[in-house]
Amino acid sequence: MNKDKKCETIQALFADYLDGTLKAKPKLMSMVDAHLNHCGVCRRAWEGYRMAVQSLHQLGSQGVEVPRELYPRLCNA
Repeated sequence: MNKDKKCETIQALFADYLDGTLKAKPKLMSMVDAHLNHCGVCRRAWEGYRMAVQSLHQLGSQGVEVPRELYPRLCNA
């Protein structure tokens, strides 16, 4: 698998990685962990994704209404 395709595959798993769904799939979890340890592009994308989701959750807990359509758009970014 070429690097771009591998990065695309890893980034498509970010939502499951963040919510813990991948813990039930140890091979995928290890693959994501290893890739993030070696790929600066995906590591930066992961940090941006994680921080964006965290910010959305904080806004929601403060009573700020976050549009529902924002979540899927963020996941697909």
